[in-house]
Amino acid sequence: MNEITVLPLFSSPIYINNIESIPDYLKNYCYNLPFERFKEPTGSYSKNKKVLEEPELFWLKQKIIEQFNIFAYDVLSIKKHIKFRLTTSWVVKFSKNDYAQMHRHSNSVISGIVYLKTGQTESEGGKIKFLRKNPLLPIFDITHHNYNIFNSEHWDIQPKENCIIMFLSDTLHSVTTNSSDNERYSLAFNFFPSSDLGEGDSFLELK
Repeated sequence: MNEITVLPLFSSPIYINNIESIPDYLKNYCYNLPFERFKEPTGSYSKNKKVLEEPELFWLKQKIIEQFNIFAYDVLSIKKHIKFRLTTSWVVKFSKNDYAQMHRHSNSVISGIVYLKTGQTESEGGKIKFLRKNPLLPIFDITHHNYNIFNSEHWDIQPKENCIIMFLSDTLHSVTTNSSDNERYSLAFNFFPSSDLGEGDSFLELK
């Protein structure tokens, strides 16, 4: 019998790795930033939307850039003459019963999250949920005896502390409700190209 090959063509790549132990002083700095509620008041984020530009977070910024380079240039195989810059970054706080609605990151190409303080068990919530790009498909309600990367409409990840997750910015995602009494903290960020793209009639100058 011939060997069967199934290709997950045009998938939504989700990069998952760990950053070496993040110093407590750095986490405490993030916990004590001034916060404000989301426009839809289901959680809070730092008033500073460029927190990684603060000198106190220089160490973490460098670690994020190291991981970004692996994802962009090794995994996605983007040509290395195309450069990116960190545009926005903010700390997210989820108190009890907080959650994040389904959303994507606008005006960005690659986005990510570093988890500073998470729950201890899956039952406490706090999972990040990724949704397939066209939520209207499949049109028919066909059930499966096993869900995998080929047939799932969504995929949940239970993050651990010091975990970093990156994805293309148009990837739909949400965060499940924090059902514990403990506050959760993460740091989100966006990258955008900073060098010219394309050529000829498709040339785009970025300054």
